[in-house]
Amino acid sequence: MITKPELKFVTLLQNPWFGAAVYLLLGLAWIAGSDAVLAWLISDTSLLTQYQSYKGYFYVTLTAVLAWLLLSKKQHYVRTLSATQLKAQQQLVLSERRLRTLLDNAPQVAIQGYYADGTTFYWNKASELIYGYSKDEAIGRNLLELIIPSYMQANVAKAMAQMAGTGMALPSEELVLRRKDGSLVPVYSGHAVVKLPDTEPQIYCIDVDLTERKQQAAELAFLTEYDVVTQLPNRQHFHQCVSQALAQADKAQSQVAVMLMDLDNFKDINDSYGHSAGDQLLMQVSQRLQRCCAPSHTLARLGGDEFAVLVSPVASPEQLTALAEQLLSQLQQPCLLGEGKEVITTASIGISLYPDHAINSEDLIRAADAAMYKVKHAGRNHTAFYSDELTAQARYRVLLESKLRQALKSDKLQCYYQPQVDIQSGRLIGAEVLLRWHDAELGFIAPAVFIPLAESCGLIHALGLWVLQHSCRQFSDWLAQGCAPFSLAVNVSAHQFGKDQLLDELRQVLHETGMPPHCLELEVTESALLLDETKVVALMQQIKALGVRLAIDDFGTGYSSLSYLKRLPLDVLKIDRRFIEHIPHANDDKQITSAIIALAHSMNFKVLAEGVETAEQLAFLQQQACDYYQGYYYSKPLPTAEFVALLSQPLNG
Repeated sequence: MITKPELKFVTLLQNPWFGAAVYLLLGLAWIAGSDAVLAWLISDTSLLTQYQSYKGYFYVTLTAVLAWLLLSKKQHYVRTLSATQLKAQQQLVLSERRLRTLLDNAPQVAIQGYYADGTTFYWNKASELIYGYSKDEAIGRNLLELIIPSYMQANVAKAMAQMAGTGMALPSEELVLRRKDGSLVPVYSGHAVVKLPDTEPQIYCIDVDLTERKQQAAELAFLTEYDVVTQLPNRQHFHQCVSQALAQADKAQSQVAVMLMDLDNFKDINDSYGHSAGDQLLMQVSQRLQRCCAPSHTLARLGGDEFAVLVSPVASPEQLTALAEQLLSQLQQPCLLGEGKEVITTASIGISLYPDHAINSEDLIRAADAAMYKVKHAGRNHTAFYSDELTAQARYRVLLESKLRQALKSDKLQCYYQPQVDIQSGRLIGAEVLLRWHDAELGFIAPAVFIPLAESCGLIHALGLWVLQHSCRQFSDWLAQGCAPFSLAVNVSAHQFGKDQLLDELRQVLHETGMPPHCLELEVTESALLLDETKVVALMQQIKALGVRLAIDDFGTGYSSLSYLKRLPLDVLKIDRRFIEHIPHANDDKQITSAIIALAHSMNFKVLAEGVETAEQLAFLQQQACDYYQGYYYSKPLPTAEFVALLSQPLNG
């Protein structure tokens, strides 16, 4: 590598005047100095002449050697310089090749080089991919004809001339250009201008394909407005449609209706067969609902198993009733899920009208929702129109939920105990724990009111755990006071039974309260059996392993099959009170009760009849060899003090 001083010296050597000046100085110095030196050293004239001749030969030799040294040094530096320019040129070529390779093969950046008139001289592979023209097809043709839509060509031609004239690139912008097949492609387009002296200006267009980004943006926009599973408008989009429909109805002096529907047993199907099956059901439901809707209607999925239909304009209430009946009829047809599973679902439909029931979209949807819940509480699979009464009911529901949360938090609930009796001996053998709630402002609130409320608002888990803890602690206190052991039956809802923490909570309660496991009996309704069969059986077996007894409550009112029932490790089967209340007058109920008792005994289950209120009912159960009963004939549910008094009676010893 040549240093800067060396480079300056080499440059100096290459100047002709430098060599002439050096030779002149050396010659003058030799002539002037050599004669004086010889005259001082040699006095003999002939010898001096001889030495002067030698001096000339020496000068010629000396200058020849000096010239050789200078020329060889120059040649060395010239060779060194030549090698360094060559190396730089090679690096420049290599760098240019790398840059060209990079530009040629950039997968998503299309680069086109062209002159001021639009003639292309460069076309990379990304340009081939994005625009469809090969390099051979593109180079030499005018860029305007290749990729610029006709309506843009005049402006683009002006821009080309401007960039070539000024050497300044125009600001980058988003454009829509044309492919070889005529289709359009969105790109983000920028430019670079190369303008060198004595050369024609070169313009480079740099395009980034925005197709994928546009698709992603469209998908994101779709997700904000539409449901992924059913492809229907979602809640946000539906609200917008309702608002627009109300504005149009104001101008046209017409009516608008919102129909809100909720599938009645979707959660059971989802829990039993899994979320994939649930999604299949939702897709089939949406397809069936669409068959009933006219093009002017807007069908939406608001979330979960809730659908909505916007009808605008409304011809008459009869039109809405007919549409609701069509929707219900479609839903009642069996749906075939994966692996040949066939299910039937129904729906509850609530209808509200604008401007009769509400004057804005939020209130109109809320009114339809209130009407829908009225149907659910009235038995489901039906239709109801909104009424002002429903608003009062909704407000009462909100108030009740707030008070229930406060009662649970402040320990204002009570456990009552209804005795369970051995039919043959008349001896008290157990008690069912029943939850009671008396509010200072609202008074007594029936379990039939607050238990479904707790299930719908998510309080049922905390409520069930409270009952289990409180009753087990009370039972342990009774044992400590000297009471004889008996069976304590605690209800567990299907919601609790479907949660994984039930087993851990049960272990913790038994440990903390000292409750003897064999004295505890968990009562599970048949709806809990709709959960995953393998999971239910496994959980029951784990509960049994703790020593806790199991009972099926309200048998005969649910959906469990006999093949399923025989796999369950049960101890007691409880006959629902609806089969008992009309005995001995209703022969059907007598036959059903007899069959249940025989079935349970064949499976080695004990049988307990609920709701026994008369001696005739008890006599019939004794004839059928029923094991236990409970009901008002023996005792109503009792608070703690009264139940303790009952325990102390001699008959119960």
